[in-house]
Amino acid sequence: VEWPGGASQTFRVTVFERPALERADVELKYPAYAALEDRRLEDTRRVTAPTGTTLTFFLTLNKPVTQARLVERDGDEVIELVASAAEPRIVEARLVLTRSLRLDLGLVDADGRTAASRPSFVLNATDNARPELTLAGAGDRIVSPLEELVLGAKVTVDFGVVRFGLSYRLAGSRGTEVVLGADLEGGAEASHVVPFEDLDARAGQLLTYHFWAEDRDLDGAVRRTTGDLFLAEVRPFEQIFRERENAGGEQAQQEQQPQDAEAQAQGQEGAAQLVELQKQVLLATWNALRNHADGSETLGADAGVVRDAQRDARGQLATLGTASEMLGVEGADDVIERVGTAMDAAIEDLERAASDASPEGLDDALAHEQAALQGLLELRARELDVARANQQQQQSGQASGSRANAQAGVSQQQLDELDLSNLS
Repeated sequence: VEWPGGASQTFRVTVFERPALERADVELKYPAYAALEDRRLEDTRRVTAPTGTTLTFFLTLNKPVTQARLVERDGDEVIELVASAAEPRIVEARLVLTRSLRLDLGLVDADGRTAASRPSFVLNATDNARPELTLAGAGDRIVSPLEELVLGAKVTVDFGVVRFGLSYRLAGSRGTEVVLGADLEGGAEASHVVPFEDLDARAGQLLTYHFWAEDRDLDGAVRRTTGDLFLAEVRPFEQIFRERENAGGEQAQQEQQPQDAEAQAQGQEGAAQLVELQKQVLLATWNALRNHADGSETLGADAGVVRDAQRDARGQLATLGTASEMLGVEGADDVIERVGTAMDAAIEDLERAASDASPEGLDDALAHEQAALQGLLELRARELDVARANQQQQQSGQASGSRANAQAGVSQQQLDELDLSNLS
């Protein structure tokens, strides 16, 4: 500062520049299971990628720095960035994405100055979810030995499907696996016809089936996801249905029945209850085996529960065997003996699965449980008394007739197809 006759001391004013981020590029190398081509995102601070993706950051700064790091905002993750040998203003870092993160960029220059603000990066990790199976035209069925059963399902997945298919097995025969599609992106929908005539199916046999889909896990290995297990019972060609009189209530009806017919009805009711219990045992074993594939750690305990249920069913079968003549089915004693042998084998397999947490034990038990269930279905009488509720009874919620029909092994679909007309 100068004035007439004098001047002040000389001062020097300098400026400095704080370190700052100018541009952020990210290269993505996807894991094998994603089946995606690697890519580079230009000038971005938000990334969404599958779990297991390798991210390489290329951050362009306004000047070289002595320290650059990405620090997790609500955690302990710290990622050091190093300067590029070709361009000191560019710092780099590599990260394998295993979970979602929010990272703040911290910078320090040679003079110890920090950035005026801390830019943030949002990294979203998408899980490698298992495929989802949606069934179309699938469920428990009653079919004829000549029927062509159409089964369909739809599979959806975040990434690719390696294979998608259907597996079925007729009791007493080897299973069949049908591939409905392979190397699918996003999913697919397909159906398959199961020809019972070609399988030489006979009345009383039982077919189990389920859909499955395969994708890849984080390590790139193929993993299989299985759907629910369903049953298809092969019915006899000939069945006789008689309409049960509803008037007067069940008590009056029972009084009108001959003693032998009443005893047979009680025997068939006991057999029907045992059929339902054996179905639950079979499905519980299947679910325990499927949960094991999903990483469940309770396989041994689950197998123990199913074993106890199978023992209960074995006890009920013994009770049923003491009054086999009440069933009104020819050869019932031989069938009951065969069912007992299958149940004993299933119990032995379930015991092994419970004690050793062995999935092989569960898998072996399935075949014996299916054979036991098939045998129990053979004990159903071919001459059946059925009841059809009128509209008023249906609206009032009275279900006695429905219970009796179910105990006789008659589905509502079968009942709807019957023409129960009174003949004068």
